[in-house]
Amino acid sequence: MDFIVNFHELLKDFVGCNRNIIHTKVTKLTTPGENYMSDIFKINLKLKNNNDDDVIEEVHLVAKLVVTNDFTGPTANLTKNEILFYEKIVPALESFQERYGVKFPRFFPEYVAGRINLNGGDVPDKDAVIVLEDLSEKGYENIDRHIGFDLQEAKLILKDLAIFHAVPLAMRLLEPETYKSEILSNCHGFIPEFPKKDEKPDENRIDILTFLLQLFKSDEKYTPIIPIVTNFFKNLRNQIENNTRKFFTYKPDTQFETMTHEDMWSNNTMQIRRNGKLIHNMFIDFQMVRSNTLFNDLIFFIVSSVQLKYLQENFDDLIQFYYENFSETLKRFGCFTSEYTYEKFMEALPKECQKGILQCTFMMVSVIFQEKGIKSDIKSPVRFENVPLIAKEKVGFLFLEAVKRGWLS
Repeated sequence: MDFIVNFHELLKDFVGCNRNIIHTKVTKLTTPGENYMSDIFKINLKLKNNNDDDVIEEVHLVAKLVVTNDFTGPTANLTKNEILFYEKIVPALESFQERYGVKFPRFFPEYVAGRINLNGGDVPDKDAVIVLEDLSEKGYENIDRHIGFDLQEAKLILKDLAIFHAVPLAMRLLEPETYKSEILSNCHGFIPEFPKKDEKPDENRIDILTFLLQLFKSDEKYTPIIPIVTNFFKNLRNQIENNTRKFFTYKPDTQFETMTHEDMWSNNTMQIRRNGKLIHNMFIDFQMVRSNTLFNDLIFFIVSSVQLKYLQENFDDLIQFYYENFSETLKRFGCFTSEYTYEKFMEALPKECQKGILQCTFMMVSVIFQEKGIKSDIKSPVRFENVPLIAKEKVGFLFLEAVKRGWLS
C-alpha cells in the first residue's frame, strides 16, 4: 500500500485491536473521463481474528485520493469536504431524525476512515484520503451516462433527492442553531480556479456562449431565444469575472435554502437492479456539498441524467414528483407551511435555478456525453462538430424550456 502512506494507521480504528490485516489487494477503479476530482482505488482486505485463527473476514473498500487538474487545482480541500460530510453532517442529520421520530432509508455509503494530512493540522494536503465501503460488492452500479434514466428510474432518484434536500431544510426551520453549527459550518462547497483580472485570459478556456450560438444558428426553432440566452450568459460572465468567490459561494435569499450536493448527475448515483428494474439508490461523491438553493441540484439532475424522450414528455411531471416527495418529507417533521406550497415552489424556481442551468450546459457539452475512456480537457475550447448530437439536443431542449418558462430573465 505504498500509494497510501501509513495505510494501516489510517484503518486502525476500523480494524480494531482484535483483528489484523493479513492480505491486501488493490485495483484502480478510476477510468479516463469518469472522474475528475479524485483517484479511486478498490481495496480488498483479509482480516484475521486474533482470538481464532480460523476466522478470516473479507472486507471490500474504496479509497479516494487527491489529484491535481487544471480546473480544480489540487483536490485536497474537496477530500476534506467529503470527510466532514461523513464525520459531522451525517451523524447530525441522523440524530435530528431520531429526535423527531422520523427515519429514512440510508442512501449513501458507509464511512470507514479519513484524514486530511499526516501532521494532524487543519490544512489538507496531498496525503488527504477518504475510505468508504465498496458499494459494488452489494450489487450497486452506475447507469450508462450516455443513456441516462427512464421515467421510473428517474423517479427513484428524485424521491431520494427530495428527502436529501428536505431533511436538512427541516433542521434549518426547526433547529436553526443546529443547522448553523452542524451543517453550515461543515459544508464549504467548491470554487474552481479562474484567472485573476490582471492575468492574461486562458485562450483555451471553454466558451459556452459561442457553442450555443453555433447550435442556435443551426435550426430556426432557436432563433427567438438567441437574444435572451446571449444576455443571460453575458450577465453570468460579468458576475464570475467581477467576483468569482462570491459567485460560487452565493448564499440564496430563499425559503428553499438547504444542504445541496452541487454535482448531482448520473455518475454520482449508484443503483441495484433486479429483474431489469432499479430497486434502490445510493448517492456518492459529497465533495462539494454546501448550503444553497435546492433548485440547482434538481434541474441539473433532471436535464443531464434523464433520457430526452422522457424529458420532452414528462418535464413538468418530474418536477412535480420531486416536489410531492419534498413536501411530504417536510410534513413528516411537522414543518410544512404556506411558504412551501407548490405555487411558492414554482414561483421560486426561475430565479434560483440559473446556476444549475449553467452547470448542466457545461457538463453535458464537456463531460457527460464525451467519448468514454478519454479524459476530456475541460478547459479546452468546445468544437461544435465534436459535441455529440444527444448533447446538442439536450442543451437545445434546456434553453427552449428555460426561455419559455421565464427562467433566464
